[in-house]
Formats: sequence, C-alpha cells, structure tokens
Amino acid sequence: MESARLRGAGHSPDTERVTWPRGSDRSGLLGVRVRVGTFEEREGADALQRALAADGFDAIVEWTGSDGNTGTGETRVNVAVVDPRRFGGSLAASHGEGVAGREKVTDMAAAGMSATRCSPSTRASS
Repeated sequence: MESARLRGAGHSPDTERVTWPRGSDRSGLLGVRVRVGTFEEREGADALQRALAADGFDAIVEWTGSDGNTGTGETRVNVAVVDPRRFGGSLAASHGEGVAGREKVTDMAAAGMSATRCSPSTRASS
C-alpha cells in the first residue's frame, strides 16, 4: 500500500477510507485517500509534491476544501399548505442573501486556491 511505501521513504502519511455516498447505486469502499502534509500556501505543497515525485510517487496537490464537511444527517423542512382557491396574494422564489450572483467556476477556483489550504495527495487504490 502507498502509505507503507511513504513511511519507508521518511514521510508521514494520513489515510482515510472513502466509501460510496448513501443513495448512490453502489456501496462499500470506493478507495483510500492518502495525504502527506498540510500547507497554508501553494508553494510549500508544490515543493513537497516535487520531493514525492523524486521519491517515485505519483503525487498531486489538491485543495482540501473540496472534501466538504460531514453533515449531521438532519434536514429541516418547512412546509406551508396554500389553498389556491382562497389565496389572493402572490409568491416569489428567493435565495436570500446566500447567492450573490453568477460567477465563473474558474474565477471561484482561482480565488479559492489563493486563500485556502493545500495538501499533497498520492493516488492510491484499495
């Protein structure tokens, strides 16, 4: 396994089992995520990636903010029952203040990479 090879080369890997999400058409183990190092700036992550590549590892730098957070499993649903024969008003959809406007994915990615943590990862399978 990659994590054993990394330890043998003097690195300190973190491993995490990744399972298929609930509700997908598959279940069980999807793979194993192996990470080495955490950095505030991209330059440090890139330097470690080059060192890992020199040691023979297929390493990439990825933004760990894309991992998402584990949810609580709770969902709140508010329901209003409206009788259209008696309702005399109007309804409009709104996203509140949570959606500021349209943005290009490339702009969001560039802003995210300049302000977030990076972590070199090695590609590993189960």
